[in-house]
Amino acid sequence: MAPAPTATTSRITTRDINNNQISMSYPTTIQTNEQVHSVWFTVYERGEIQENGSVLGTDGRPVSSDKIYKSDTRISIENGAIGNVAKTAGQAAGLAIGIKKSLTSAGGAVAGVAAILSAKIADARGVDVKGAIENVDEALGDLANKVASFAGKPRAVYRTDQIIRLHVPQSPQEQYGAGWSEVDFGLLGRYANQTNASLLTDVQNIGNLQGEERERLVRYVTDIAGIANAAGFNFKLSDMVDLQTGKTPNPYKEQLFKSMNFRTFPFQYKFVPKDNHELTQAFKIINTFRRHMHPEKSDFFMKYPSEFSIQYFFRDQENKWLAKIANCALVDMKLDYGSGGTYTTIQEKKGAPSEITMTLQFKELELIDRTWFDDYGEDGAIPRTTPTIPAGTGAGQGEDGTATDEQTTDNITSNQETAAAAAALLNPTPEQEAVANARLLALQAEERDRLVAERNALINDDDTIDDENNSAFNAYTDLIDTANSEIDRLSD
Repeated sequence: MAPAPTATTSRITTRDINNNQISMSYPTTIQTNEQVHSVWFTVYERGEIQENGSVLGTDGRPVSSDKIYKSDTRISIENGAIGNVAKTAGQAAGLAIGIKKSLTSAGGAVAGVAAILSAKIADARGVDVKGAIENVDEALGDLANKVASFAGKPRAVYRTDQIIRLHVPQSPQEQYGAGWSEVDFGLLGRYANQTNASLLTDVQNIGNLQGEERERLVRYVTDIAGIANAAGFNFKLSDMVDLQTGKTPNPYKEQLFKSMNFRTFPFQYKFVPKDNHELTQAFKIINTFRRHMHPEKSDFFMKYPSEFSIQYFFRDQENKWLAKIANCALVDMKLDYGSGGTYTTIQEKKGAPSEITMTLQFKELELIDRTWFDDYGEDGAIPRTTPTIPAGTGAGQGEDGTATDEQTTDNITSNQETAAAAAALLNPTPEQEAVANARLLALQAEERDRLVAERNALINDDDTIDDENNSAFNAYTDLIDTANSEIDRLSD
């Protein structure tokens, strides 16, 4: 199985907050019992790759190697991408030239293509396809080296020390889209379904054909000839045949998979600062997002904006139950200062808004595949189950997890043991019932004792209960009564 397309850069953890990281948080209760769920946004910038392979950050300091972002699904800029692309383009251009030479020499219609497919790299008439590839490749290789040297230093994406921690504003959502396109195979679809059929034979014997076979070929031949179009009409003669017969050919349509769509992730936050610290944090967060959404500009170029990694956390651990997100670009940002269409401010803060709504839209920068989800779930893995294959099916065990002939006997034995265990649960012996009841009785007593201890903690030293604890004391009493009733039932 191919490795999951994850970045080699280490993911942010809570240890990074205490390791010279610039952390911005809102509200102040983030990662406490009041706010156990949070979203972390980490800023990634682009630094210049030096001749020795090191990367200089935007602050001019070297970037440690563990912060360099690499991915299996994005073009690796630091590994000579310009030269590699130009070299491949040169080979493709040479291939096209070689095939064209073969096609135009001695009227050979498919000899060049046949030479390539048969790995001869030269057709039957001796046209040197391989030589054409090598000549163009060499010329473009020199050009690629010059372009790479003159174009400027390549830039690598790296993780900065800027981390924004926010609460989870609404229910997290994931949306996936797959790109499929419709293709009309027409008459070729009919021949694809018939092994011994031949279009050439059918056309040669069109006078001997009967029924729908002849009608379909008539339409095909007239379309190729373009009889109506040649006469200046804006329709095909087969259209008139359709109108006359009240039938239209089977289009043999199919859906072809093209690619997955890039995922998008929306977030909306409402800042209502309760104190000066939260007000400062809110504006630092807003300014960080909008600054890094925009590019840097010079006289001739604009440098790419920053990227963001997005991670969900539960308390101080990354939440493996929610979406794992690759690096994203911030593609849309909206700020609304005020509430209900009215601008309100904080007293003695020189016009600072008392409420701000920030809407963000991120777009993922990598196309993910199924291996992306291999470490989904608690502790980073949800176990894959192996389907049970009936005996005698001859199924093999591949990397997809399907069972082999060797596993069939084990599967049957396992199924028999499972069935026996299930039967024992449904029809327990008196001894088994007694053991189960004793265990339940012990667990229920433990729960009752825990509830009693927690209720007693609400009682003051003078055996009084504060007004704010009255409802909790009564709730504990009800739970304890229920537990005692269950203990009495199990004891009978």
